[in-house]
Amino acid sequence: MMKYKFIVNPQAKDILEFSKRVQDAEIREIKAFYADVSILFRLICERLEHGLCTITGIYCDDVLICVYGIDAKDGNGLEGIQPEGIQPEGTPWMFSTDMSKHKRLIAMFAKKMLDSAFKKYFYLENYIGSWNTNGINCLKHLGFTIDEEKEIVLGRNEEIFYKFYIRKG
Repeated sequence: MMKYKFIVNPQAKDILEFSKRVQDAEIREIKAFYADVSILFRLICERLEHGLCTITGIYCDDVLICVYGIDAKDGNGLEGIQPEGIQPEGTPWMFSTDMSKHKRLIAMFAKKMLDSAFKKYFYLENYIGSWNTNGINCLKHLGFTIDEEKEIVLGRNEEIFYKFYIRKG
């Protein structure tokens, strides 16, 4: 029987090892913006080390299989803070190793993270590769709107992405 656990701010060594096992559709998304996948994950580790972000990881049998975070829309979490500590916009992101193998758990986890995110943000948006059908289906299941009619060309190789978003309430 598999053992799962959720850890806030996993260790950098786990994140860097995880980066070698991220599923292909997400590797393609990362490569649209970074020449080397490890660059993004090193940046995540640096932000984590300096307290600039909080991420959550899912472990299966002590192996990291999914990481999730939400960044303030401005990228540093300092601008746009409302008096109650609520920020208007956040940018959610998630990477996993094998969504099909752990689909139910990842969807349940993402739903809990979304509920938690709405304690801090009114609106969440980001972009997903048009080819990432598992990711798109997961986002739809969570209630995000995927703007598939408006293709957006992004990245170094001018790939087609869709904007996805959700508003609190």
